[in-house]
Amino acid sequence: RPVFLASVFSVFALAALAAAVPAVSVLLFMRFLTGVAVGADYPAGQALVTEHVNEHYRTRALSALMLAWYAGAIAGVLAAVPALRWDADWRGMLVF
Repeated sequence: RPVFLASVFSVFALAALAAAVPAVSVLLFMRFLTGVAVGADYPAGQALVTEHVNEHYRTRALSALMLAWYAGAIAGVLAAVPALRWDADWRGMLVF
């Protein structure tokens, strides 16, 4: 549980700090670190579900977790499409 909470907090903090970076190179590094934190979130979430869900519902819960992860990844790609056409400063894309 502490690993899961740390990964969720890291994703939030790094994403929030990314809007205040001074240069694109620092932004790329911050986004890399955010990706590492998201990567830590997935196995920690699976372990949390495995430990705390009743054995009868565990397979369904893990399947729902995997489905939600992929649905979120697809939603992220679809949300990025309008951002590719954004004419404003790159910091503006991180605000919404």
